[in-house]
Amino acid sequence: MDLVGRAVELNAVDELLSLAHAGHGTSALLRGPAGAGKSALLRAVLARARAAGDLVLAAGADRWEADFPLCLLRQLFSERLLGQEIDRGRELTSVSAGGRAPGVPAAAVRSLGRHETRYLGYDAVDELYRVAVGLSEKRPLVIAIDDLHWADTASARWLAYLLRRIGGERVLVLGTTAPAEVWPADLADRFAHHIVLDGLSIPDVTTIAGALLGVPVAEGVGAACHAATAGNPFLVHALLRGLRQGGVPPTVSTVRALLERPPAEIVSWLRLVLAELGPGAAELAGTLAALGDEVELDLAGAIRGLSPERAARLADALTEAGLLNWRRDQVSLRQPLVRAAAAADLSQEARQHVHGGAARLLHARGAGAEPPGAELLRAGPLGETWAAQVLELAAVEAVTAGRTGHAVRYLRAALREQLGNRQRAGILVRLGSVLSHLDVAGAVAALRRALTVSTDPAQRAEIARQLAGLLCLSRRHEDGLRVLTEVREQCADPEVTEALLVGEALLALLHSSTAAARLTPEAGAELPPVLWSVRAILAGSERDQVLTWASAEADTALLAGPATALALTIAGANAAAAEETDRLFDAASSPADLAFALAVRTEVGYRLGRLTQCRDDARACLNALVRFGPRYAHGLAVTAATRLADTLSETGDVEGAHRLYEEILAADQLPGGLAGAWLLAGRGRLRIATGAAAEGVEDLLCAGRRLDAWRMPNPAVVPWRSAAAIGLATLGRLGTAKALAMEELELARAWGSPQAIGGALRVSGVLARGSAAVELLREAARVLAEAEAPLEHARALADLGTALRKTNQLAEARDQLRLAGALAQQCGATVVDRRIRAELRVSGARPRRQAHSGLEALTPTELRVANLAAHGLSNREIAARLFVVRRTVELHLSSAYRKLGITSRTELPPP
Repeated sequence: MDLVGRAVELNAVDELLSLAHAGHGTSALLRGPAGAGKSALLRAVLARARAAGDLVLAAGADRWEADFPLCLLRQLFSERLLGQEIDRGRELTSVSAGGRAPGVPAAAVRSLGRHETRYLGYDAVDELYRVAVGLSEKRPLVIAIDDLHWADTASARWLAYLLRRIGGERVLVLGTTAPAEVWPADLADRFAHHIVLDGLSIPDVTTIAGALLGVPVAEGVGAACHAATAGNPFLVHALLRGLRQGGVPPTVSTVRALLERPPAEIVSWLRLVLAELGPGAAELAGTLAALGDEVELDLAGAIRGLSPERAARLADALTEAGLLNWRRDQVSLRQPLVRAAAAADLSQEARQHVHGGAARLLHARGAGAEPPGAELLRAGPLGETWAAQVLELAAVEAVTAGRTGHAVRYLRAALREQLGNRQRAGILVRLGSVLSHLDVAGAVAALRRALTVSTDPAQRAEIARQLAGLLCLSRRHEDGLRVLTEVREQCADPEVTEALLVGEALLALLHSSTAAARLTPEAGAELPPVLWSVRAILAGSERDQVLTWASAEADTALLAGPATALALTIAGANAAAAEETDRLFDAASSPADLAFALAVRTEVGYRLGRLTQCRDDARACLNALVRFGPRYAHGLAVTAATRLADTLSETGDVEGAHRLYEEILAADQLPGGLAGAWLLAGRGRLRIATGAAAEGVEDLLCAGRRLDAWRMPNPAVVPWRSAAAIGLATLGRLGTAKALAMEELELARAWGSPQAIGGALRVSGVLARGSAAVELLREAARVLAEAEAPLEHARALADLGTALRKTNQLAEARDQLRLAGALAQQCGATVVDRRIRAELRVSGARPRRQAHSGLEALTPTELRVANLAAHGLSNREIAARLFVVRRTVELHLSSAYRKLGITSRTELPPP
């Protein structure tokens, strides 16, 4: 088996033997990396030579005998050989300078046996040469030296003398060599032929495996062995012996398992090979093995304190030994089995030295955070401040790249370093944020631990905010509120205390019926600006002051961002609210922040008539919240789902809207707080719109009772009265309906928001008859034209058109209906648009055909996606910007291409 795959090389040496037999003396050097099978090939050649009757003088050099004088010559011309010749009755002779003269005593050969002989002069060298030639007189002579690179100097000098003078003799000189630091290259050049041994092929490895293991092996096993060894014969045999000794069947998995715990035989062999390459070779190989694939050579050398020149020389030696691969300026150990053996030979202390040194150097070179961070993970704690900082930055980079699992490992490693309380708490907060995407319980535990560690009031408030939000997302609303309360009561900083009070109140507003009490100041105390504004909004008073506060963003307290955006939109400043929600979305640093931003943007988008954006944001909000527990556990999910149902209903998917409410209420009781009232009002509107007026009115009245009990009458928050009035009118209770509509109009005028006033006027107009209806609806349309509420404006114009038709003012009716239709199409309000088209036909007009091609045919979302694509964003970037999956972007783009008559984004019109 030693010669499998070596037929070409063996035939080449056979040809050289034939030349020597014919009197054409020659020489050959067998070269190749360590373990290539040079010695095995030499043994096979010598066996053939002996079988052919040739005289064989063989010797082997060794690194531990390289300093022994005349070591190889003493092996070649040994006492044993002399004794054999004398026993045969022949005297050892040499060839004289003037010709062949047998019988001359070989004094130089005999002198090799004397211990005091350390150096051979010219006469002795020449006489030994003549002895060798004399030996070839009777039969061809083969001189073979294994591991010639360790030859002593005197023997190497004699060999060089011999190689130049055997051309006409029946002599063949063979040598084997492997890369070594002490190898004299000029001696290699004296050999007439160089035979290089490469790695074995996969079929050769498969053949060897079958023979050694005694069972047929699949080609996949041979390929796995070849991949592990790069076809190195020694490594192949050692790997197979490891499989056989382990008693495991030869499979791809068992071969790969040996890479985890390489056989001791391979570890020992590698030590010997690296020792022959000189000082520093083992350290460099161990460093490369520890660092993994493709390492910069100067980095690996610097870790071990090697100069660039020394590292380069060692790398060249490792390359010549067949152990190193190069890729530009990066290197790696060639065979996985060698990498495993080199790594296995490293002590734990050495591993830490390698990885810690790599981290320091990479950090000093400004290689970013993740490269040194990865090395710090392998090194273990260094007890140095910079290490924790690098690991935290590496976690940030990993999160940005979407590798949250890596980020968790970096942060946990950072916590094992020496840290101050503030730094440790900060890392725990970041860990909680990252874990919230993977393990909510783990995230809560990390944030609770951060609270116990931190002593800084402002930091504790931020931790409490994140922890409370996460607990609420997990349907543990009371626990979340309790955290805020406990931290507030322990805090002596007035500003931080105020911020925590705001957090409590706003979370309670969504989830608890105690919100009204939290919004009522204690005797002699004033509410913080955020809470004062929230209370004013809910009560429907002092809109101008609320707008002043919200527009100036006068308060940056806890959760003030969402409160500011909601205050703006409820006060009627929808465009400013949209800008604020976009800012919140971009600044979101945790799942809770992102969910808040999306929920608020959903509400603002609906009020602006951006139904497609509203639908997408609502779904994104629900997707962001679903990982934390039951899908609709959080009040944000309920509010977002309610607006999603409104949007589905407006766009014609009534069944989808009904299914959504069924999902929300399938397993859970009706949510508390404002979220529950919001849900009841939304379901009530849908029921009335789909013919279940009685049930819808009951939902709306129930929502109203809740809000009245909490002193929250503002119709700009939940316009339940006008919606219930429509249902009551359907049920024939017109008086009650008009009373509710009038009450809402009065409350809306008290609040002063154009959208709320216009909506209340529209419903009052719908309930009126004749010219009274027309006047109310004209006023509604006029007010809403100044508001930033195109969908509500479209409804008012449509109702005005209907009222004008009923009073036989057909021309104006058609004009108002056409304006309404344009607004409805802009909003994507399918149901309103259908009603307008039907009304136009009744009024004697031909409705304008909907555009099926061109920019006018694009839906708002298709237009938005197309604009982003035209700006050069990729599908992935667009999906991240809109918080949707990439497939959704692809569908919108495909639809846009079809309507625009193009085939790629390069043809999109400029935005």
